[in-house]
Amino acid sequence: MTLEPGEVAVSVRGSALGAFPGAECVGLVVDAGAAALHLQGQAVIVPRILPCGECPSCRRGAVIACPQRRARPTVPQAYEVVPARYVLPLVPPFVSQSPLSDSLWQYAALADGLLAPYTGLVRAGVAPGTVCVVLGVGTRAALTSALAEALGLFVVQFQPDDYARLDPDSARRRVAELAQAQGLPLAGACIVETVGSDAARARAIRMAEPASSILLLERSQPLGGSLGQLVAEPQGGAQLVSVAVLDSLLSSQSQVLAVAPHPDLLTELLSLCERCRIDLSSLTRPVAVEEIEAVMEARRCGLEPDLRLPVVQYPAR
Repeated sequence: MTLEPGEVAVSVRGSALGAFPGAECVGLVVDAGAAALHLQGQAVIVPRILPCGECPSCRRGAVIACPQRRARPTVPQAYEVVPARYVLPLVPPFVSQSPLSDSLWQYAALADGLLAPYTGLVRAGVAPGTVCVVLGVGTRAALTSALAEALGLFVVQFQPDDYARLDPDSARRRVAELAQAQGLPLAGACIVETVGSDAARARAIRMAEPASSILLLERSQPLGGSLGQLVAEPQGGAQLVSVAVLDSLLSSQSQVLAVAPHPDLLTELLSLCERCRIDLSSLTRPVAVEEIEAVMEARRCGLEPDLRLPVVQYPAR
């Protein structure tokens, strides 16, 4: 296969079964075009979104709206050809030392699972001590909480039973109690919605505090490419966002941000992981190729006893 000058061929070592299976991967560059020969043989992270980087949307930071962004697989692949522009080499100074082949797969968590919430928190301009409410009960929520804690935020995450039972007003009161106990202001709080359902998004917006930021992650894409959600959540009796709630957002000067992972921030995220010693082994778990369907079916049914991000581990060839 002849590569374009700016392309690389990646032998995938880890493909995360996150919100976008098949598009969150890490691997080794086994072939490179004429303009990307410096990447030959290197371990690289492939961010989930691969925009052109030149169009008006890209220049404004709206990479998901890029009309020329590279289509990505919707099921895990052992081999992929991608533009070299946004792949991130796992070599010093980005990491203290090149990861060993038996741990390389864990870095797939950075391609979207950690990069998506990191992008949102950066856009929100959070600072250490900010109250961060993480809504959701699945793998995405667990990754978001771990990242927020590494950034020094005060994280509030409801347990599954509490999350399903609490209405937004009760949840707000609970967050206020926890923040007050820590001597932290609620103004400027950050609310991260990780489920992606209409009901979950409405709940997040109704929990807005003065000058808060509500971060809405994209809807997940189950194995096979159809849009949906990977966390089962009760939908009955869900209250959608009313005009009164929107007026309340305006009066409190809160902002709602639609979040997509920006590949430009991958270097910062990797640096944070190294600096804060984020243990990727505690956030990920390996799965075999033959386990993919079973793992995804369990996630679709909300049966996730292990909230570590499942990553398909491909052997070295």
